[in-house]
Amino acid sequence: MLRASPFTIHTELEPVYILGDFGLASAEKGFLLVAPTPLKLGPWSEQGRPLYAGGVSHSKAFTMSAPDPRKERIILRLGEWRGSVAEVKVGGKSAGYIFIPPFELDITDSIGSGQNEVSVTVFGTLKNTLGPHHNNPQLGTAWPGMFQKGPAGGTPAGSTYSVIGYGLFDDFKLLSRAVVD
Repeated sequence: MLRASPFTIHTELEPVYILGDFGLASAEKGFLLVAPTPLKLGPWSEQGRPLYAGGVSHSKAFTMSAPDPRKERIILRLGEWRGSVAEVKVGGKSAGYIFIPPFELDITDSIGSGQNEVSVTVFGTLKNTLGPHHNNPQLGTAWPGMFQKGPAGGTPAGSTYSVIGYGLFDDFKLLSRAVVD
């Protein structure tokens, strides 16, 4: 609980930030701070990060020979995911971004012989951090009036907040496609 004495119109809550490594668990009113758990495939909102807007990376190492780009293309394909954009890195260097169907990226020019570390970072949006969170807002809308009316009955349970389940739900795959003349 946050207390201010005296609590006046000049008491600003906006500058209060909680920094650190923690998770959130739904409570009868809002959320409780809990110990963090490592994120896995699936929605962040169901893994203690319902208000998170940043990025989460998933990495794998692949051993392969360098492709001959005249004969073969290496394609990274995302499975089911939700986010604003996904950045693909090979060997720590950006290979590009995925944000529209078919959710694939040609990474041929980034692949070398031997072991290649490939990572996909899915980014959320500020909707989960800033809201609106109450009164069943239509997805994609955020008007000033939506923040002026609180939920009936005061602070609701954290589980009823309107958030988007961002994350990578299925592991990404590398595909080899033959070049057709």
